[in-house]
Amino acid sequence: SASGAPDTKNEISLPRRELMHFGARLGSDISFFVSGAPLALAWGHGERLYRLRPPRPVPVLLAVPSFGLNTGEIYESLSPPAAGGTGRGSIILDADSLASWGSIGRLGGNDLEGPAFGKRPELRRIFERLAETRPLTVRMSGSGSTIYALYRDENELEEAKIMLGTGEFQPVSTWTRARPPGPPVSTGT
Repeated sequence: SASGAPDTKNEISLPRRELMHFGARLGSDISFFVSGAPLALAWGHGERLYRLRPPRPVPVLLAVPSFGLNTGEIYESLSPPAAGGTGRGSIILDADSLASWGSIGRLGGNDLEGPAFGKRPELRRIFERLAETRPLTVRMSGSGSTIYALYRDENELEEAKIMLGTGEFQPVSTWTRARPPGPPVSTGT
């Protein structure tokens, strides 16, 4: 700066493709978050993404247990897939199969649920309790320990919270995102 003081504004401008390349080295989820896509179909280690238009926003209930899980241990417990694939069978994807949260939930899966539920059986109980509230879909997030459920509307989410009561987890209400966030807003001068 003209005053001789160091410039405190540290901005890095990299093309999105380059950010995604670096992100893939850091973790499987990083490429998705760097992509700016509100919804994407991912494969490989998450570094290959196909952007999708998300269904309408819906309320989400996060069930956050008082304990976490060691990601490394969960991955170590993951059984290698049977020769030739994941064992889920063949599927054909078309626009309708990815048009609603319910259909996405039926297609989706989390291979880390089995190992996580094996290490912490109370996670399976939380999952099953959420499933009993009739959500559009219910899954464990990443390698755990949070379980999420999507609902058609706020009334269904509130009814689910009443059914679940209190106890095994902290309930957090939020929404799915309708669109990607805008560009970063500079607050400095």
